[in-house]
Amino acid sequence: MIYFCYYYSYKMQKTVYIIIPVMDEADYLPHALSCAMEDNVEANVQISICVNQPDDWWHLPDKKDVCIANMQTIVYIKSTYGNKVQVLDYASPDKGWKGKKQGVGCARRVLMQRVLSEAKADDVIVSMDADTCWQKGYLQYIVQHLQGKSGALCAPYYHQLSGMEAQDRAMLRYEIYMRTYLINLLRIGSPYAFTALGSVIACRASSAKAVGGFDTQMSGEDFYFLQKLAKSKPVSLYSPYAVYPANRVSDRVPYGTGPAIVKNMQAQWDTYPVFAPESFDKIKQTYLLIPQLYEQDMDSDYFCFLKEMFKNQHFLQALRKNSRTVNQFSKLFHQKADALREFQYLRYYHAKHFRSSEENLRTLLEQYYPSADELTCFEADFDMSTMPLQSLNALRNRLYDIEISLRKNHDIEHQYI
Repeated sequence: MIYFCYYYSYKMQKTVYIIIPVMDEADYLPHALSCAMEDNVEANVQISICVNQPDDWWHLPDKKDVCIANMQTIVYIKSTYGNKVQVLDYASPDKGWKGKKQGVGCARRVLMQRVLSEAKADDVIVSMDADTCWQKGYLQYIVQHLQGKSGALCAPYYHQLSGMEAQDRAMLRYEIYMRTYLINLLRIGSPYAFTALGSVIACRASSAKAVGGFDTQMSGEDFYFLQKLAKSKPVSLYSPYAVYPANRVSDRVPYGTGPAIVKNMQAQWDTYPVFAPESFDKIKQTYLLIPQLYEQDMDSDYFCFLKEMFKNQHFLQALRKNSRTVNQFSKLFHQKADALREFQYLRYYHAKHFRSSEENLRTLLEQYYPSADELTCFEADFDMSTMPLQSLNALRNRLYDIEISLRKNHDIEHQYI
C-alpha cells in the first residue's frame, strides 16, 4: 500500500499546461474550456489563455468590435472560472501588440514562455485553439505517451461537417490537401511528416525549452515549432483520440484552416493542390543518395533545387566537414533540407509539371492504396468541386483511415507505441 500511494503521488506531481490563444471567440471558448476541464487525467491541469489583438485596433472603426468582444471575454473568464484559468491580457488599451510583431504566433509564444518559467522538465504542454475540442481520454493518453521516448506528439485531427454545403465542400477540399500531403511524406519516410495545426501539438516542457518554444510569426508558427521539434528528435504522430478543430470561415490569420475555407469557397482551388506523388518520390530518391552524397555530389532533381535555393553549388562541403560518419552527415543534411525546403520544392515541381488535384489524387490511391471502394468515386472525369458532397466526405474518410494507419506504423517504427 505504501508503494502504491507513493506511485500515485508521483504521478499527481506532473502538471499538464494547456495554452490557448484567444481573439474574438466567445462563441467557441466555453465548449473548449469544458472539454479541457472535464477530461479525466491523473495530473494537475493548469489552463492559460492569452486574449489578444493589435493595440491600434482600438482606433480602427472596423476592428473596435473585436477589441470590445475581447474585453467581454476577459470578464467572462474571470467571473466564470476564477483562478482555475489564468488570463494573459494582451487586449486592454495599451496592452495589445505593438509594431510588426503581433498575432497568434506572439500569443502562443508568450503563453509558452510563461509556462516554461515554472514547468518541470517532464511536465506536459498542450497547445489548443479556442474553437477546438477533443475526445475524452486525450489528455491521459498524452501524459502516459510522453513518459516514454517521445518528446512531442502531433495528434490526428478531424473537422466536423457544418451542414452548409459550400463551407463543407471547401473544408473537405482543404482536408484532402493536408491529408495527401502527410500521407506522401509518411510514405517516403520524411523526418518532417507532420500536420501543422496549432491545436494538435503536445510536448514535454523540456522539448519545448530545448527548441526555444514558439516563434512569433503572424501565422505558420505551428509549422515552424514542429519543424524545430522534428530537428531535435522524431515527432510522435499516433493517438487513438482525435482533436476536432472548428469548421468555420475566418480571416484572423493570413493562412490556415479559416482562410483556406474562404479561398476554397471562392473557387481558389489551386492555392491548396494535391501534389503529384512523383514529386515526393523525387525527394525520396535524394534521401537514398545520402550515403553517396557523403562522398561526392550526385545529381538529382531535389538536390539541384536545393543548390539553387541556397545559392551555393557546394553547400554539402560544410556538412561533410562537420560529419565523421554517414549518420551524422544524414542528420545535418535533413536539418539543412528541412520541412520548409521540402514544401518549396513540392510547389516548384507542381508549377513546373502541373496536373490537376484530381489526377494526382487518383494516382496516389491507385498506385499506393488501391481499394475497390474508391473506384465508385472516380469516374473518368471526376471533379471535387462538383461531385456529391457525400462522395467527397467518403474520400476524406478513406484518406483519414490511410493516414491513421501510417501514423501508427510511424510510431511503431520509432518505438513510441
